[in-house]
Amino acid sequence: LADLLRLGGRWLQPAGRLLAMKGRYPAEEIAQLPPDWQLVAAHRLQVPFLDEERHLIEVARAIQPKSE
Repeated sequence: LADLLRLGGRWLQPAGRLLAMKGRYPAEEIAQLPPDWQLVAAHRLQVPFLDEERHLIEVARAIQPKSE
């Protein structure tokens, strides 16, 4: 995920979201997301005729606190 964000994240609009299809739930990759990115959602998918895990991972830029 970090490599995908490094290569493709710059092409997203500020409020854009990046979707990535993964096999098993990528807990380690999610834990290693760059600090300016956050997990929005992880959806477990059921793919017909496939007896393996699939997840759709949704990430977005982290919300930066507004300074006063």
